[in-house]
Amino acid sequence: MAEDALALADGLGWESFSLVGHSMGGKAAQQVLAQAPRRVRKLVGLARSPPVPIRWTPTETRW
Repeated sequence: MAEDALALADGLGWESFSLVGHSMGGKAAQQVLAQAPRRVRKLVGLARSPPVPIRWTPTETRW
């Protein structure tokens, strides 16, 4: 998602921009900031996911 956001900004010719991200989008916005810190003017993260990989433990579900 972060790479897509940076590619979009490049395609639009934006040298710098602000980001707003909610949940997983907040995590992606943080990744954009980590990859291109000089391009991000401001970042707002709303109820964001943690910026680290999330490890899921498979569980068996019975209906």
